Amino acid sequence: MTATADAHRDQMTADPVKGLNLALAFLLELALLGAIAYSASTLDAPTGVRWLVGIAAPVGLAAIWSVIAAPTAKRRLRRVPLALFKVTVFTLGALALYAAGEHALALALEAVALINLALSAVRNQ
Repeated sequence: MTATADAHRDQMTADPVKGLNLALAFLLELALLGAIAYSASTLDAPTGVRWLVGIAAPVGLAAIWSVIAAPTAKRRLRRVPLALFKVTVFTLGALALYAAGEHALALALEAVALINLALSAVRNQ
């Protein structure tokens, strides 16, 4: 394991609230990918295009996230740009859900993501 991964694991075990917030962050990231895939399935486009976008968009976002936003990323953004990136991505995901007609889910995703990001900022995660 790398030193960064060890430090990340130590954060989760040393402070249960941090650990829960990190777990929530991971679940939110998965929900975001699902929201993007679902939104693509509701596009007014041929089936092949919906499938292509529904697969390519979440995979592309996951690839970008792994390079610049993941806790163990070698090129991780600094604190403020990282927060702006995450707020932007979650807002776009919520807007995609909203446009797909899932208003309550969109609002829930955005609200929980913003709370999670605020807790992460306050707790220096």
